[in-house]
Amino acid sequence: MADLTKEYFDKQLKNLATKQDINHLDKKIDNLKVYLESHIENKIGELAIAVNVGFEDVIKKLDVRERVEKLEQKMGKMEKALNLRL
Repeated sequence: MADLTKEYFDKQLKNLATKQDINHLDKKIDNLKVYLESHIENKIGELAIAVNVGFEDVIKKLDVRERVEKLEQKMGKMEKALNLRL
C-alpha cells in the first residue's frame, strides 16, 4: 500500500478546482444562460411571426365567401335573364 504523504496529497489537490476556477465557470454558465434565454426568445418571436404569416396566407386562400357571394349574384341574374331554375 502506498504511503500517504504530504507530497501525495499536494499532488492530488493540484488536480482539484479552486474557488476561482468555480467562480469563473459560474460566470460562464450565467453568461451562457442569458445568451440562450435571449436567443430562445428571439427564435420564439420569429416563429410566431412565421406562423402568423402562414395562417394569414391560408386564410386568404380559403376565404372565398366574398367571391362565392358575387358568383351567386351573377348566377341569379343569369337565371332571371334566361328564365332558368338552377
